[in-house]
Amino acid sequence: MAAVLEAGQHLAQPRRQAGTTQKRDDIQGLRALAILFVVAYHSGLPHVTGGFVGVDLFFVLSGFLITQLMLREIAATGTVSLRRFWARRARRIIPASVLVLVVTMLAVREFISPVERKAIGTDVLWSALFSGNWRFAHQETDYLATDRNPSPVLHYWSLGVEEQFYFVWPLLLVALAAIWRLSRRRRAVYVIGFGTAFVAVIVVSLAYCIHLTTTHQPYAFFGTPARAWQLAAGALIALAVPAILRWRGRTRATLGVVGLMLFGLSVYVLEESGSADIPYPSWLAVAPTLAGVLLIVSGTGPYSWLNRMLSIRPLTYVGDLSYSLYLWHWPVLIIGPEVLGSRTPLVRLGLVALAVALSVLSYHLVENPIRHARVLVRRPALSLAVGATLIAAVIPTVAYASETETIDTVVVAPPPDPPRGAVEAPEEPEPADLRKVKPALDKAAGDGLPFKEKGCHVGFEATSAPPWEACTFADDGPTRKSLLVVGDSISSAIAPAVIKAGLQQRWAVTVWAKSRCPMSDITRYDRDLGGPYGACDAFRDSVLREAERRKPDAVVI
Repeated sequence: MAAVLEAGQHLAQPRRQAGTTQKRDDIQGLRALAILFVVAYHSGLPHVTGGFVGVDLFFVLSGFLITQLMLREIAATGTVSLRRFWARRARRIIPASVLVLVVTMLAVREFISPVERKAIGTDVLWSALFSGNWRFAHQETDYLATDRNPSPVLHYWSLGVEEQFYFVWPLLLVALAAIWRLSRRRRAVYVIGFGTAFVAVIVVSLAYCIHLTTTHQPYAFFGTPARAWQLAAGALIALAVPAILRWRGRTRATLGVVGLMLFGLSVYVLEESGSADIPYPSWLAVAPTLAGVLLIVSGTGPYSWLNRMLSIRPLTYVGDLSYSLYLWHWPVLIIGPEVLGSRTPLVRLGLVALAVALSVLSYHLVENPIRHARVLVRRPALSLAVGATLIAAVIPTVAYASETETIDTVVVAPPPDPPRGAVEAPEEPEPADLRKVKPALDKAAGDGLPFKEKGCHVGFEATSAPPWEACTFADDGPTRKSLLVVGDSISSAIAPAVIKAGLQQRWAVTVWAKSRCPMSDITRYDRDLGGPYGACDAFRDSVLREAERRKPDAVVI
């Protein structure tokens, strides 16, 4: 307890500690490791099935660094200036974020199908407001499968988590600082107040994450409340820095090696679908989070060989680029193959090189100059105004890029030869105005159709057939026949036409579809799930039993 109470001295003695700052090049090295594994995972590099945990490491590092800055400000001034804090976040995050969103949306207009543009435009708007994580969670998307192609801004979910966390976290610290200022026993209040609050956030958020993973995994993966514990874990280390400095160097070095091994094991073993039938994040996320904590602790104080290795300049430069590289790599890897018509390893490697080049340019020309611009640093209100203006600029870009344009008609087959002796001028095909297509082409991506909205196309975890009545479509009055459509997503694709034909013939059409689950009587091995698709077998058995009981006149498989 004495060591913990000692940690309170950097608040109890603000003048002595206010100006002390330890340069942490090893943190930049850890950022480099995080982004390199994320990019390797997304580019399909083998043996990095858990490369996505780089994001978990980012959360811990961010919680540590940002909370440390706020604790120093509390030590110096007694509180946190919310306006200055949010202004710093605006300068740091918004310019590069908006740049990538605008460029991505313009690329979508040029290279992506008009059917997908409107949905991507909505993704971009949510992401510009740092709330894309809730849109993706609501859609029940994950990196394994979706009804639509992966969004080129899907990776913005983590920015949403961080910025939502940093909207609330400073408010907590301001309240705790106010209690600290009014107290007489400041060291004890430091330990009891700040420490208890941080630990409470970790415990409650982690428990919620584990529970939510079993009930609604997308919200556990993308949701801020279920991820807050990882940022708070980093914050707790920032709080304990003075105490950690009293530890033996050998102890900290040993913890660093353990952390590095744990992180490497997470990268090699974990999968985004989960491991050992346990979905991610659940308690599996404790491993990369604890690894991040141990690595930060290791570098708190005189450097060991591990921290010196993490501090070498090539690695720290990648760490400097990590934010820009994170923003650029995913849209380049998603849109690039559509442009080139190829997804070979060599193509993906070239796209990664392109993302690195774009990151270098945006870091030196946009991110750093705006972040350190004197006029903005001196005027927090101006920083916030510039940030809001940049975000607003995304709106007209989305409106322009989402438009459905006129395209030239392609003649598939030549017209028949004219009668002998007849002279006819060849007719030029008229351009096809996609804006006049009915139903509207830009509504196709969001066309859920009644059977999807009622849950008749079930996801990967479903094991039983949906209710018959809810998934049966017929006009009022007596029907002549009953028809059942079953199968995987292909059955879902043909269902609208079958339903329409059935209504015309006064048939009752029932639709039961399950993603990646054909009706063939064979256990399917799913590569992404990493094992047998047992839920498909259970669903198929349920469908067959219910079909035998209902006895439809016809079944379309």
